[in-house]
Amino acid sequence: MDQLARWQEFLRDFDFDCQFRPGHKHGNADALSWLPQSDDLITDTTTASINAITTSEPTRHIWSINQSSDPDTAIIYRHLTEGLPKPTERDMKGTCLRE
Repeated sequence: MDQLARWQEFLRDFDFDCQFRPGHKHGNADALSWLPQSDDLITDTTTASINAITTSEPTRHIWSINQSSDPDTAIIYRHLTEGLPKPTERDMKGTCLRE
């Protein structure tokens, strides 16, 4: 959020009217236009984490067998392992894809 948006958010709760004043009579409001010191800046931070899943070869083999024999995933598994194009909706009839 930029500085102007922060001020608008802050001032929204006050009841006041804005009145025009020429720049040379505007000295007391000049402080509102100054950029805050870097210590005063509010920064939004996002923390993200990525977890890697590693499996042993026996686990991968068991998953492979189960995926290739499961009626809901077998067609997708076959298309992926044989380099075939994405299965069509017609190919997926009878799997977990229901009408």
